[in-house]
Parts: sequence; structure tokens; C-alpha cells
Amino acid sequence: MRRKSFFSSKGSALSTQAPTSGTGWIGAAFLVVNGALGGGLLYFPLAYHLAGGILIAVIMQTIFQVFVVIAFFILGYCADIKGSNNYQDVLHSLCGARAQLACAVCIILCCFGTCITFLIVIGDQWEMFFLNVTKDFYCNTSPFYMGRSFIISVTSCIFILPLCFSKRIDFLKYAR
Repeated sequence: MRRKSFFSSKGSALSTQAPTSGTGWIGAAFLVVNGALGGGLLYFPLAYHLAGGILIAVIMQTIFQVFVVIAFFILGYCADIKGSNNYQDVLHSLCGARAQLACAVCIILCCFGTCITFLIVIGDQWEMFFLNVTKDFYCNTSPFYMGRSFIISVTSCIFILPLCFSKRIDFLKYAR
């Protein structure tokens, strides 16, 4: 029996899956990447400045991109060899259960860090809003309800918490 290649366009693991309702693995991956990059992109100008300018930063990003592409090819090759259809199976078959658990913990920490980044951005934006609206009142004797921790907590409970109760995340693909 001939094994299907991960990289081939016909008969690949990607094209043999039946379409399902909701978000597929590609949509879910883009949601996670969009969330992770969303907060990080806000700090690219500062990172470029600290790296020594746009030329140095672009050269560094190009070098890192080469490593990422090589890593994807290695993962695809290992998926072909092991006959795996997803990253977790490849990791488990090559490195064992402990490495798979460590990877899951890293993904959880990445998502947690992304959430913290967005909460910091929310706090910064509300702080600038209150500074512009209330001028001197905010700087001198601001009440507790204009405090950063209170505003982040209220904003999280009103806007973010309801999104967490959904059984499916496919509706988030429209919130760009």
C-alpha cells in the first residue's frame, strides 16, 4: 500500500478530510496566530528601533523565517515517515509523551501570555482615553473606577468573559 505524502497536492492528509461545519484546524490555527501576532505587532516599531533600525530588523526576520520554513519541512517529513496527520501525533511518536506534554504546556503559556498582552493594551487604551477626556482630574485625584486594574477587570468581565462561554470558536473568525 502506498503511503500518502504530506506535501503532495493529490491525496494529501489535508485534502482527504471531509468538510465539517464550524471552524476547521486551519481556521483555528489562524485564530491563534492572529491573536498572538495582534498584540505583538503593536510593539514592532519599538523592536525595530531597539534592533538598530529597519534594515537590521528585516534581516533578522528573514533569517528567522528561513528557520521556520526549515522547521515546517522537517515536521512535514517526519509526519510522512510516521504516518501522522497532526502535530501532536508527530511529537508523540518522535519525542514521547513527556515532550508532548511539555509542548502542550508551552502552547497554554503562549495563549496565556497573549491574553495578558491584550489586557495590557486594553489598560493602556483606556488610560489614554481617560487622560484625554478628564484632563487634570484624571492626573491629580482619579477615583478608583478610573484605576487601571479596575478598568481591566470590568472590561474583561463585560467584553471578554461572554466570549469564553461559547462551545465553538468559529464565530471569532469574523471579529477582525
